[in-house]
Amino acid sequence: MSRQQVGSVPVKNIENAPDVQKADKPSVLREEASRRLRRASEQGGYQLLDVEQVHAMIENNEAMLVDLRDEDVFARGHLPEAINFPLPMTWRARLQQRWKLKRLLCELECRPVIFYGASPSCRRSDVAACAAVIVGFPVVYRFAGGVDAWLRLGLTLEIEPLQNGGGQQGQLQRRYR
Repeated sequence: MSRQQVGSVPVKNIENAPDVQKADKPSVLREEASRRLRRASEQGGYQLLDVEQVHAMIENNEAMLVDLRDEDVFARGHLPEAINFPLPMTWRARLQQRWKLKRLLCELECRPVIFYGASPSCRRSDVAACAAVIVGFPVVYRFAGGVDAWLRLGLTLEIEPLQNGGGQQGQLQRRYR
């Protein structure tokens, strides 16, 4: 586990740092999380977007939105015009899926793509963005804040009706596989 330096005291866990006042802990944690996101973005070769940037891109139809959460969660609410492409848990399945995603999104032209998940702690958007860079997507973005950040800003989600009588066996209209 890597050590952090807080004041003059090296600590493993910022929560237990003696030099950090209680009011400062959330801002220190946010800064650390922000640094980690930027580092992952640099290593992965994609760009990070915040809520306002994603909202503007949706409004101007500048990119494809890909929701990486599971199908049932997607059906309960997702960003406007997003498609659902759940990211499998195993590496082998992920390798197979990344080629399928490129064929799906780049059938006619390869538009910029924005990957998102549930929240900043969701690693699916990082994994998908890195995979998209590897398979040759020209412009790849990650909306790390995900649905949580979208809702915090007071923006609404789309809810997909189920077809074929509904229920869990119905297919989602915007579900792509």
